[in-house]
Order: sequence, then structure tokens, then C-alpha cells
Amino acid sequence: MSPMTTQAWRHNLLLAHSAAARLYKQEYQGQQKGLIGIALWFKWYEPIDSTSISHVAAAQRAQDFYFGWFMDPLSFGDYPESMKTLVGPRLPSFTSTQAAELRSSWDFVGLNAVSAMYAEDTSSVYQDTELGYFQDVRANVTDYDLDGVAIGEGITEFSVPWCIMRIVAYMRERYSNPPMYLTQTGWGIPLAPDMGENLNDTARVQYFHSYYATLSEAIRDGGDVRGIFAWSLIDGFELFQGLGNHIQTFSLWMLHNFVLHNVYNVFLAG
Repeated sequence: MSPMTTQAWRHNLLLAHSAAARLYKQEYQGQQKGLIGIALWFKWYEPIDSTSISHVAAAQRAQDFYFGWFMDPLSFGDYPESMKTLVGPRLPSFTSTQAAELRSSWDFVGLNAVSAMYAEDTSSVYQDTELGYFQDVRANVTDYDLDGVAIGEGITEFSVPWCIMRIVAYMRERYSNPPMYLTQTGWGIPLAPDMGENLNDTARVQYFHSYYATLSEAIRDGGDVRGIFAWSLIDGFELFQGLGNHIQTFSLWMLHNFVLHNVYNVFLAG
């Protein structure tokens, strides 16, 4: 996919959301009293070296390019300044009417907040003539710090409870604390060969306990979080892992001797 195509489809996605919201508000909201939201993926990016100005700036660029690409137009009617500077004329623009409609196109935001990664500056790697998403953001994201230590517990996905505190605080400070729902929080773990090991799911018990404890603290600090959805109550068929990534708190599909069984995970025992 070319850089121009990437900018265009995201731009059109925002305009499509705005058009659908406008139609609902004009034709249905008065009678139905419904609310309009949008769910966005929000992975927190922590500077790989918090004492380095360049890495701190890279982490902010990562937030801008991964999350702010959508949230800034919805909140402010325009793309983040870092994107406008680095992408330049390849980045589409909004008319004043489109900007106003985007700002009024939602009543709450859903956040798929699962984990965090480190971000490091790569400004010296790319030339200004190189075009592409990773060239534009000038930041590399990684699960490991400069000493090779993982950002949290896990294998392919990492448990990072403190990321919830960072995410809610960021929403409160940058976007004026809008009504928020955590529409996805969970931990994908590769399935073990033994069914009993999968059902004795103490790691996920600890994951949710630590994440919800951190979320409670973020709410006490003033974050307007109104609900949370676990990922996932039942089996999830993932794009790349299929059913091989263990994410559910209640399993419907465990296969034993080619017979499907309904089985509970220990998570539901409380």
C-alpha cells in the first residue's frame, strides 16, 4: 500500500464516520435517544529512555501517528502537528465544515487498551526523500528495553497494567476527559497442549486483577471511564492465530477426542 493510499483511506474513514453520525443525529437520535461512539485501538508508547529528549519526542510521535491520527480530528478537527510537519502535502486536509462535523460526530470514545510498547527515535535513519508510514513517524516500537528486558509478562503479548493509568491520564489531559469505555482489555496467551493447564488460568486472573486495580486508580484520579469489556468472554477467532491464541474467559470450543465440550476457565470462579 502506497503512503498516499494509507493517508487517503484513513481520511475517508473519518469522513464516513462523520457522515453516518450526522445522518443518525438528523433522522433518528431525537426519537431513539441513542449515543454515538467510535472504538479506537490505543496502545501506549513509552520512551525507551525517558531521559532522552529524542526518545521522548519519538514516543509522542508514535501516539500521534497510531492514535492521534483518528482522535485529534475527532477532537480538534485537524491532524496532529507532528503529522502535518512530517507527512506534509501527502496528508489530506479537512474543510472547516468537515472539521466542525467531525468534532460533533461522537458522544463517547471506545478504547481498545491492551498493552504498551517502547518507542525509540529513528530520525537519523531515514532521509526526507523516503516515503512511508514508518519513515514518516521516525520511531521504532519494540516490546523490549535497551537491556533486552520485556516491557511486561508474556510471550507474544505482554501484560502491562500501568499502561491503563497512562492511557486514561492522556485522554483526560489531551482530550479534555471525554466519556470513555474500554471496549477491549485482555491478554492473548498461546494455548498449552494440556487442557487442564489452559483452564487453570491463573495468569489471566492476575492480569484482570492488576488491570482493573489500576483502572480504579485512574478513575479516582478523575478519568471519566464509564464501562469496560473483557477480551474475550468467549472464543475469539483471531486474524493470524485463528483459535490458537487463548484469550477467552469462558471457552465453548475445547476439543477433546474430536468432541466439542463446554468448559469453564478458572477465571470465572472469582
